[in-house]
Amino acid sequence: MLITPGALEAFQAGPLAFLTDRDLTLDERQAVAARDYPALYRLGVHHFTLFQWARRLHHHESVENWMPGYFAALAGLGHPDIVT
Repeated sequence: MLITPGALEAFQAGPLAFLTDRDLTLDERQAVAARDYPALYRLGVHHFTLFQWARRLHHHESVENWMPGYFAALAGLGHPDIVT
């Protein structure tokens, strides 16, 4: 979703406007707009996808600044079942 040139900037300028035409439920739309990582994880976003999306959102910050908060937000939610 944020790979297309200009998409990240459009999302950051107005998340809800950016998400208007996306095939998302209201809960999904609100969680994405709010960057609510725990809610997105509970809604079923794959842990790898969620992490990569967070990295993209925080690309201008050092890992030391955003990653501890990201992992703290997800602490206690359990581990995904990655058996294939």
